[in-house]
Amino acid sequence: MLFVIGALLFWLASILHYLLIAFEVSQQAERRAIELSLLTRDAELKALRAQIDPHFLFNSLHSISALTTVDPAAARRMCLLLADFLRETLRLGANNRIALADEFALADRFLEIERVRLGSRLQVTRETDPQATACLVPPLLIQPLVENAVVHGVSQLVEGGTISIAATRGGPTLTIKVENPCDPDRPRRQRPGFGLDLLRKRVATQFGAEGTVLVEENEGRFRVEVRIPAEVAA
Repeated sequence: MLFVIGALLFWLASILHYLLIAFEVSQQAERRAIELSLLTRDAELKALRAQIDPHFLFNSLHSISALTTVDPAAARRMCLLLADFLRETLRLGANNRIALADEFALADRFLEIERVRLGSRLQVTRETDPQATACLVPPLLIQPLVENAVVHGVSQLVEGGTISIAATRGGPTLTIKVENPCDPDRPRRQRPGFGLDLLRKRVATQFGAEGTVLVEENEGRFRVEVRIPAEVAA
């Protein structure tokens, strides 16, 4: 009887030992998988971010080129504004998240650049919830939306138009809306613009199912709504 009991205890101890080893191996594998997933996501975000700056820079240089022959002074002013914008973009872009207030400041700099070219044809209104401006967002989240509103909206209309920007915080969600007039009779593209496509990928990569980008057009108004988790600095 003692032999049988001893054998059972040894057998149970062996099984427990191997279970502990298997659990530790499983935990290590899970940690490695999480680390690999985070590294992959970070690489994807950096790759997407790297595509934004050349796209914006190309459009800005194209605008400057168009101004050099008709208004050299305006082209020079636009170059200086662009240099300030890129300097600020590099400073804030070094962070993973920035305050929405800083993101709005970047958008204002971009709009100032475009006003050199469009003048009074470009108007902007903004409605922001004070609780929303303290939320943290990825750098250059709004700029592609504002750029899209100018390049594919206001600049295509002879009379120009007004870009409406709004930000609200409702519980755990931050909602940002950018709306602009557009020509309903313009040629339709088969796929979303480059900036919007990048924005969708960035939001999906960084926030998963918690982040959404809604795009709609109705009666000459184009609207983009971004919803992401509302986070504030600790």
